[in-house]
Amino acid sequence: MQSKKQLKHIIIISMLISLGAVFSYFDGIISSAILSLMPGVALLFPYFKFGFANIVILVLIYNYRFNECVLAILLKTLLVGFILGRGYFNFILSFSGSMLSFLGMWSLKKMLPGEKNMIFISAMGGFLHILGQIGSIFLILDPGDFQAFLIYSPLFIVSGFVTGILVGILTKKVNASVFQHLQNS
Repeated sequence: MQSKKQLKHIIIISMLISLGAVFSYFDGIISSAILSLMPGVALLFPYFKFGFANIVILVLIYNYRFNECVLAILLKTLLVGFILGRGYFNFILSFSGSMLSFLGMWSLKKMLPGEKNMIFISAMGGFLHILGQIGSIFLILDPGDFQAFLIYSPLFIVSGFVTGILVGILTKKVNASVFQHLQNS
């Protein structure tokens, strides 16, 4: 009976990883469509994404163990990288942002337990995701290129915080039914 329960646990995590990859793919499509319709916004936020895959990360944080979350983030990032062929640079940016965001959200969840803080925790996750990416860019880019990038940093940070709020609101609605399903399985 225990092995059947473990198998179900692995299958659900695998489904969440796949769902995160699908969300990431559609996030890119939706963001590109919006940016193409609003060239002014595209100038201010050239690499804008909503971060819908973070809904899955938050669900994992609220329902699974630390090591399962880390593995899920790594696998989701690799899966998206392979499917979309984004390359090494984008993998580093995605993984560094995701891990810093995850570590921050995991720590905040431990300090601020319960779902009532989920929106704040998600907003901080969006902020930390951008901060992790900026840190990686600092380590990778030539100093002159990094200085040019810094011009956009405040806009990216604000957008990360705002989209984190949106993701938190969506996750709060989704997580209640996910938690109910996990309890009944």
